[in-house]
Amino acid sequence: NTTELPAEVEIALGYAHLTHVVEVEMTHNHVVGLSMKWRDPRLAWNPAQYGNIRYLYINSNQLWIPELSACESLTNKKT
Repeated sequence: NTTELPAEVEIALGYAHLTHVVEVEMTHNHVVGLSMKWRDPRLAWNPAQYGNIRYLYINSNQLWIPELSACESLTNKKT
């Protein structure tokens, strides 16, 4: 459906600690935690129309998941 609005994705970044510094190269490594949260209205249904089924278990590879990548990184690792 081309009339759908873009999904709003909440991103939370939790800083853990600095793990490595190389002053000569001016590089540093950090440990961080990242979480994303969004609501996909295409996955909503009325349980009364489907035999009162309220929960559905599916593999995550069957869902749309927002892609996240680092814009500025010394390496080209996918985030």
